[in-house]
Amino acid sequence: AVVSYNINSITTTLVASAGSPATGTALPNSVIADDAFTNTGNSQSTVVYDITPVSSSGCQGSPFTATITVNPTPALSSTLTPAAICSGTTFAYTATSATVASSGSTTMSWTRATIAGITQAGTSGSGDISETLTNTTNAAINVTYQYTITSNGCSATNDVIVSVKPTPTVDAVSAQTLCAGVTSSAITFTSAFGVASTTYAWSNSNTSIGLGASGTVSVPTFTALNGTNSAISGTITVTPTADGCSGSTQTATITVNPTPTVNSVSNQALCNGALTSAITFSGALPGATYDWSNSETSIGLVATGSGDINAFPAVNSGTSNATATLTVTPTLGS
Repeated sequence: AVVSYNINSITTTLVASAGSPATGTALPNSVIADDAFTNTGNSQSTVVYDITPVSSSGCQGSPFTATITVNPTPALSSTLTPAAICSGTTFAYTATSATVASSGSTTMSWTRATIAGITQAGTSGSGDISETLTNTTNAAINVTYQYTITSNGCSATNDVIVSVKPTPTVDAVSAQTLCAGVTSSAITFTSAFGVASTTYAWSNSNTSIGLGASGTVSVPTFTALNGTNSAISGTITVTPTADGCSGSTQTATITVNPTPTVNSVSNQALCNGALTSAITFSGALPGATYDWSNSETSIGLVATGSGDINAFPAVNSGTSNATATLTVTPTLGS
């Protein structure tokens, strides 16, 4: 009966990870039971033992070989750290594995848990990933997909982690209504949502108001312009951006009213007690109002007023001519 074995040789390219694989004589029949080898490659590899049985009388039998097949640990060959994406965009991932299946094929399935701050509920699938991920917070969130790769009867897991960046915002911007020739208020952009490192770019739809076509950070003060007889306006559109992701725009209108004018008024020369001609003020701009002042109230007209001047009896109780100067100021808007 066989009572021991001689290990004549061990042929393999693998590295032992357990046991004590070695050649020797008069070894027990359990000598290779605890041997283990690590296959770090992508395909099956073998360990071949050349063995001679030995009887209790010391006689050697015919040598034979014992071949152990060691399968590789299945794994993804595609990146485990894909590029970050912006919230609300599609995460598209192509899964590949270099693990060679001796029969059948290498399969790859995945699961994703529900994650706080990510709108989409947890899900699962196989092969590639293509799904929209929405980050409702103001900071990046790492989303983990756990792949299970199966090949040659062996399974292992790999985690694919993608960072979902937040969407920056910009707070509402107040409109401005200006008179031509006055200085505007600067517009400083803010975000209560508070995505870190948010920057702002703005555009102006109408440079004839006196403001440039575009800029960054904030809208500077400028002298409002309007060379027409009606109000003109420019729409300011601001876009927030953070870490390569853009958020929804905000708009505000800057309206510039034209400078009102008043047509000249004819002089009047009257005798004491004569009735003046009514004075009607007019100008190029509809809706303009007219305030006036009188330098000499002794002629029978009050010192100030607004709008047209009705006819009134001229007064001069002195012995020389009395002259009054009327100054008219046109105004458009409040």
